[in-house]
Amino acid sequence: DKEKKARLHFKNGTNNDDGCWISPSDSIKNDVFIHCTSPGPSNGNIETRIFVGEQTMNLLLLYSPPISISMSCLGYLESARIKTKLDIEFGRKLLRVSGGGKKVNEMNDTDVLGTLFFTLEETTAADKDGEGKIGTNNDADNFGTMAKVATMNLALFLALANVDPLVGYNWLKQNRLSFVSIPGFKCKIYETMTLLSQEKEGFLGISSKEIKMFGLLATKLEPLKGK
Repeated sequence: DKEKKARLHFKNGTNNDDGCWISPSDSIKNDVFIHCTSPGPSNGNIETRIFVGEQTMNLLLLYSPPISISMSCLGYLESARIKTKLDIEFGRKLLRVSGGGKKVNEMNDTDVLGTLFFTLEETTAADKDGEGKIGTNNDADNFGTMAKVATMNLALFLALANVDPLVGYNWLKQNRLSFVSIPGFKCKIYETMTLLSQEKEGFLGISSKEIKMFGLLATKLEPLKGK
């Protein structure tokens, strides 16, 4: 808010102080948050966007459970955003090849992040007008799309966390929630992006524009070759 204090809302769709916790610290930069809740998929939440604005972030899933580093990665991205360490210009480059047009140049950092990252809640959302809740469409036909989104989110995280992709990668290696922290484990994200950039349109539901994005991501992530 204007006082630079963190506000946590526990009611869906509210922007006032009803049900809101306001940090007692002097500045949001002095706050540390630990996400310890497990509300489950069928909780009535209909929000599928993470980066709503410069003052609002929804804690949604980037990667699949059961061992999810989604919240940890979101915390890293927000910290890097505040410190202006993100490679937002590369994000704009990705949006241009995906058909973003001239308006891409007018996007701020949260606009770029919000447009690029897709959540698993959005990918698995069922009919919100009926009984379906976010995360309930787990049909086998949807698994390919879920895998694509989770893989793309990992590539985006490593590419945007810093101008140097090794910065985000080394952070993941030190993060005990990450499989990359396991000795000998390789994420092979460069190799995966390279393979996807060579696939034909329609594979796992990917579009021709996404194939172009995979090619740019492979080039950016080349320092992670063999890792």
